Amino acid sequence: MVIKQPVRLVVIILMLGALALGGWFFLLPVSLKQARQAAALALSDDNEAALERARNSLLAAGAPGEAQVLLGRMFLQRGQPGRALDMARKVGGADPAQADARVLAAECLLVLGRTLEAGDAFQEILKLQPDNADALLGMAAVWYDLGALVRALEPAEKAASLRVNDGRPLRLLGSIHLQLGERFVAREKLEQAVARQMPPSHARQALEQLLELELEEGRLSEATTLQARLAAFQAATAREQALAAWLMELQGDSAESLARLRAITEREIRDPTLWRWLGEALLRAGKATEAVAPLEKTLQLEPQAPEPRHLLARALDRAGQADKARQVRQDLALLEQRLKQLTALNAKVDENPLDPAPRLEMATVCETIGRPDWARQWRESAAKGRAGNP
Repeated sequence: MVIKQPVRLVVIILMLGALALGGWFFLLPVSLKQARQAAALALSDDNEAALERARNSLLAAGAPGEAQVLLGRMFLQRGQPGRALDMARKVGGADPAQADARVLAAECLLVLGRTLEAGDAFQEILKLQPDNADALLGMAAVWYDLGALVRALEPAEKAASLRVNDGRPLRLLGSIHLQLGERFVAREKLEQAVARQMPPSHARQALEQLLELELEEGRLSEATTLQARLAAFQAATAREQALAAWLMELQGDSAESLARLRAITEREIRDPTLWRWLGEALLRAGKATEAVAPLEKTLQLEPQAPEPRHLLARALDRAGQADKARQVRQDLALLEQRLKQLTALNAKVDENPLDPAPRLEMATVCETIGRPDWARQWRESAAKGRAGNP
């Protein structure tokens, strides 16, 4: 049969239309995949123009929820957790990005200091998605913030195994091991972290922690290399300035180093780490009596931290105040006992989520270690438990 010319033209048009339509559906997943890759890269680089392009690409690919989450992550990364939380809550319940939005919302709650709310949110996510790496990492951060360091290890390690190219779980593991006094393991985790992909803020913190370890051990060459990497970031933070001053001490200029460190610390009076570094520097300079005050200031700001108590006891010993040093060591032993008690109570909370008793006991222990903010959160959580909302 011979097809007449007009009919043949219609057939050709329909075939071209079908091909174009089929091509569009074939290309759409690739376009969405590319948009997601661009979004991840833009977040990693903290590039505003690239983030906007990635957001528009996600919208064009039919993923408005993902575009909203990307915008929220940008706000969170730039220190605006309230705006990020608003973005997360705008993602509809039927949107495929709802799971990511719930993780983002929980992360925002954690940054906003609503630690137990964040913990509840992460646990709800993990009930449905036990291998959600972001929720595991968030849960580890909750335990870390609550001082339950041993409890934080398991979810952080699982997150690291699920995200082999992500340096964030390894950075958190490094922080946990530092707090546990396991410096060799901490260095190993932090070195692995900085070799992987991380947002700039996380990479910066990991480099700071590594640099502190190298300075503590007097490793001048390694410390100089890390300092150069930190210098690549814009606008050095107070801690980076303090670490640079510490490096000057290793290079032989102890007096100038101490003067700079003192000036930086007195400018940033709410940072316990800077007060601890100043106390350590004074100890190294043989000024034990002067070291006592900054180490006591550290404990006022961070009463649950064991390390400053070790340093304070050493400073008091060298300053000839043996009785006070003995009392500090007794307080340290009691603190370590309380921290172990918190870890055990955390397990009870998990086992009996509707029972307010372990949470109220947690609140009491938190008050004894000087953390009324933690105590308040545990009491609020106990009240929710009574209402059937753990």
